[in-house]
Amino acid sequence: MPRPLSTNVITTWLAPRQYLTHWLNPAGDRVEFIAIVRDGFRSSNETLASHFAAWHANVGGLIRSSQPVVSKPVTEHEPIAQWYDRRVVLLGDACHALAPHLQQGAALAIEDAWVLSRMLERWEDEPIDGFNEYQRYRKVRVTRVRRASRVFAALWCLDTPRQILWRNLKLSLASRFLPEIAMQQLDWLYGYDCIRGFE
Repeated sequence: MPRPLSTNVITTWLAPRQYLTHWLNPAGDRVEFIAIVRDGFRSSNETLASHFAAWHANVGGLIRSSQPVVSKPVTEHEPIAQWYDRRVVLLGDACHALAPHLQQGAALAIEDAWVLSRMLERWEDEPIDGFNEYQRYRKVRVTRVRRASRVFAALWCLDTPRQILWRNLKLSLASRFLPEIAMQQLDWLYGYDCIRGFE
């Protein structure tokens, strides 16, 4: 693991039509990353390393020191209309799969499970009503996360010099002079408490 990357910080590197995000895993013993390339790119470690060769040395070091990478197309699926059928209920990617731009797939599935369990407690005698309320309650959150994911994907994969310059200027000024305000813009996402209202 490259030493500069062994800090507990999520970092995103941006380039035209592509980006790479890396983070320290919870055990603190390795760095995990996702690279998004908007040109139907399929890769091995060697071709990924050559693709990112012009980037900062830390990015190249991360790719060269990684285990074999897995290349998959990023697809966007619309949420299914009905998340339950009689006594079968879906949650997470089974009913509202997300592209990985905000890394929220697992988080949304955990939130779904919590909310579903609370709804089943409330409607123990009428589980179908609980399923309906679970779907109604969760669709609001899922829709907002999906919308934000699309916005960030477009922002991170810009390809015209003027758009990139304007984006980079805004990000730079916000992080240097108004970091608290910049971070608060995502409080709704990372500070969300699905338990609120159920206790």
